[in-house]
Amino acid sequence: MVATMSTLLVGDLPVASSWVRDLLPFALNVISPWSGEESGYANGTAYAMWDVGLQLSAWYALRWATCGDQQTCIDLAQKAWVRNYGRFLAYFVPATAKTSNPNTPTTDIGTPIGLFGDGFEERQLFEERSRFGKGYTYFAPSALGCWYVSNLAGEDFTRIEYLMSPPNTCAPNPAFPSGTANSLYLPSTGWMAMHSDLSYLPRTSVYFKSSPPPFGAYNHQSADQNAFVINAGGERLAIESGYYGTYDGYNTKHWQWWVKRTKSKNAITFDGGKGQIAFEHQPNPYQLANSRYGSIIQQLSTADYDIVTGDATDAYAGALTKAVRSVVYLRPSTVLLYDNLSSGTGRKWEWNIHALNPIAVIDSSSQIRITSGTESLCVDALAGPGGTFSPINGQDYSSWGSADEDDSSAAPSNPNAPVQYSGKFVSARPSTAAEFIALLRVGCVPTAASASKANGTWTVQIGDRIVTIGADGIVGVAQ
Repeated sequence: MVATMSTLLVGDLPVASSWVRDLLPFALNVISPWSGEESGYANGTAYAMWDVGLQLSAWYALRWATCGDQQTCIDLAQKAWVRNYGRFLAYFVPATAKTSNPNTPTTDIGTPIGLFGDGFEERQLFEERSRFGKGYTYFAPSALGCWYVSNLAGEDFTRIEYLMSPPNTCAPNPAFPSGTANSLYLPSTGWMAMHSDLSYLPRTSVYFKSSPPPFGAYNHQSADQNAFVINAGGERLAIESGYYGTYDGYNTKHWQWWVKRTKSKNAITFDGGKGQIAFEHQPNPYQLANSRYGSIIQQLSTADYDIVTGDATDAYAGALTKAVRSVVYLRPSTVLLYDNLSSGTGRKWEWNIHALNPIAVIDSSSQIRITSGTESLCVDALAGPGGTFSPINGQDYSSWGSADEDDSSAAPSNPNAPVQYSGKFVSARPSTAAEFIALLRVGCVPTAASASKANGTWTVQIGDRIVTIGADGIVGVAQ
């Protein structure tokens, strides 16, 4: 903003010339520090929308002030990160619809929007996604962007980001661009979005992250390497749990001891909720030793399936010697998760999952069911270290636990925050190594499945498809 103001004042305020010289080149070259040129936003989708939304008026003003002459034109829409930001929005905060009304974008403000970072659950994002999304797309239009915003609704038409955007930028009723892939991998942030059909609003969506340096778990990010999220039919199924602005805030007990912790995500913990480390974690925050990361070590996308494998070993800060998770998404509605874990010390391993509603235990050793609205997700434990599923369905916030430093509750500060639900498959006894294989079925359609291991290789039969996991960890899919 200051760089834009300096540009506007050149010729009218003498000192503005030095401001432009010192500020403008830096501002143009560091549009966003939160990803590489492929775009993305490691600090989470909520802050992506807020940060870009606040910059839009400056971007428009800079273009209007300089582009009367091509030689002086500064059009940020030509920057790679800005151009690609619309693709990031379309894949990671897509418009949704209910299965019962698939051609009409939902107006339910509780529909899935936020992802992987503080503010992911904020209901204000419904209006902001539409306003900021349209303000951005009319600034840097693309075929995918125009289709995307045509399915957004609910924006405040009186706000500056919308008022400054040129009308009729996109054609009426833009078509979904042919040949657009159903998945997107962003290597600089270690994020991946996998959809059953991106063009179908009640789609199934599977998200995974394992963020490499310099991002990891810093600022508004959580200790959630190798975590996943599943949405379907405009409903949140396997959720990130916890609250931020509406019912809590930044650096509160709830933020510090729940939202920021691995146990609040669909990820691996051990020995009673111990997990990864984040830069701000108490009792020793802001230490370089707290800079911990994940990495993507295998990624493959085809028309029928996606494979992504993350290595989160470093994120556990030496507590584990291996923490590798593979996600295999078999379109349209089946997800296979494989975890390979080890430690120099015997651990009781915990496979966590979270939901908006109570988790139904069908078989305490092998099967659970999550429901939200008319949508459902069933989880089948095909292989593991033995043990049982422990649901935590406390109505009195007991499910949030307490702070490690004292007995104060880690529940949201606002007592009106809706209760969320958690649970975990816990190994029967401590061990220095464990493998989990879980089948997740969106819609809970009965599917014949089995897992067996021979000569170090897992073979998982899922209907007429076979997933193999080699001794080297490489995952493959065959019909």
